[in-house]
Amino acid sequence: MSILVKHFVTNPRVLMDIEGLSLDQEEKNKLTEIATLIYHQKLLNKFLDELIEEDKKIFIDKVLTDSKEDSLNFLYEKIENIEKVVEKAIFEIETKLLEDIRALKE
Repeated sequence: MSILVKHFVTNPRVLMDIEGLSLDQEEKNKLTEIATLIYHQKLLNKFLDELIEEDKKIFIDKVLTDSKEDSLNFLYEKIENIEKVVEKAIFEIETKLLEDIRALKE
């Protein structure tokens, strides 16, 4: 699981809803993997949207070469109200994915 998801997604409603689906475990695992990737990508995109161009390059470099803790610390230093950014991203993710899961249940 990505460091962004591990650190910022504390109560993944989507992943809990997937477990409640009447699918075999392999399908649930695949859906969980896809949902986790969506959480990661959405958070990454939101963070990059908040950073200036120079900081985007530094952040990506930190993700690829430094410790994960350094990249998280960088985000906290550079993004004002990061909690609000995360909250908005997770709300958007979960709204869409929970809709899709509800459609699967029907």
